[in-house]
Parts: sequence; C-alpha cells; structure tokens
Amino acid sequence: MSNEFLNIKGQQVPLKLKRNARAKRIVLRLSRDGSAVQLTLPRRVSEKKAIAFAQTQTEWIAKQLAKKPTPIAFEPGMELSVLGEDLIFEHHDSRLTKREGDTIYIGGDVEFFSRRVKDYIKKQTRDEFSEMALDLADDLGMHLAAVRLRDTTSRWGSCSQDGTINLSWRLALAPSRVARYVIAHEVAHLEHFDHSPAFWAAVEKLHPNWENERDWLRKNGATLHAYGG
Repeated sequence: MSNEFLNIKGQQVPLKLKRNARAKRIVLRLSRDGSAVQLTLPRRVSEKKAIAFAQTQTEWIAKQLAKKPTPIAFEPGMELSVLGEDLIFEHHDSRLTKREGDTIYIGGDVEFFSRRVKDYIKKQTRDEFSEMALDLADDLGMHLAAVRLRDTTSRWGSCSQDGTINLSWRLALAPSRVARYVIAHEVAHLEHFDHSPAFWAAVEKLHPNWENERDWLRKNGATLHAYGG
C-alpha cells in the first residue's frame, strides 16, 4: 500500500495502511512507540477515503502523541531491570563486554554504547525466551520450530503457521511474569491459530490469571518502547 504522512502540529508522522478483509470499519491507532499512525481498511474502502478519515483525526492523534513517555537513552551508569535482574550498565575501554556481579561493562567506542547495550540484552533474552517457550510448548505437547526476536511496534509477539514465534526483545525490560504471559499466548497459538474459547483455555492452562499481565502491558507498554531513544 502507498506510503503517506500526516502533518501533526508540524511533525510529519508516517501513516501505515493495511487492508483486513474481516474489518467492518476503518480503524485508526497510534503505534506503541508513537512512531507511526496505523490505519486498518475494510476490503471495499479506498485508500483515498481512509486517508481522508485519518486527516480528520489529527487533534486526537496529537493528544495521543503528547501522552507518549519521553525517550529513555541507554547511557553509562544507568540502572535497568533485565529479565528480572537489576543491573548497572557501565562503559569501559576494552573492546569486550563483560559482567562483574550486577554490573555489565560495555566495551567499544562510547558513541556505540546504546547499540551495544541493546545487543547484550537481546543475546541474553534470546536464550531465556527460547527456553521458556520450549518448556511451555512441551506442556501443551506442541512442536515449536523457532523463537525469534523483533523490535515490533504494534504487537508484543506473533506466531506463524510454521510454528515460529516472534517476540519483542523489549519484553526483557518488563517483569518476568509479563514476558511469560506473552510467550504463553503465542505458544497457545501453536495449538489454536485463533482467539477462540479453546485458545484462551490453553493460555489459562499455561499462565493462570494472565489478565493481570495483559493489564500491566496495556498500562506500561509505552514505557518499554521509550528505552533506547
């Protein structure tokens, strides 16, 4: 679909359009990180009509953008909870990254510090999330093909027909129980590729009282997307 932008109080915000045959109406929402406006179109609605609708909603979009948290840069000396552990990230002159107690020393040029912190978190997260997903898949007796990390802005996770689960690496910055819920949600899709009552029963089996974790993400998810800014 075409690439469009909305002028929101002088800021050019990308407008991402996608068509959904099951949609009953035009749906507009802001991506979790505030980087784009997402517009879902029913099958018979034209792009021109959808864009015109989005242009009538600029005041609402501006208010939503104003609510987004200030970006949180990864900087030397910062304290951060990663996979349930409280860690301190520092820069040092070595080219290597190493851990001493609760301190992670990030090597390399300091201008690449933020990127290297992300790389460190992703590496730790990939191993832990993969193990967790495999354990949950075993609980359901389902085959898990692979676990991959992404930096998605609209969904915390997804499951493909071939049994591959994609997860946002930013879940590593959430409480462990929240990450486990998202993984349980996607693992349940290995058995039920829908959101039927049977699917939610599988989620409940894997992660009882999952509603608490879903509510936490709804309240705090935007903050997770603010990191690394």
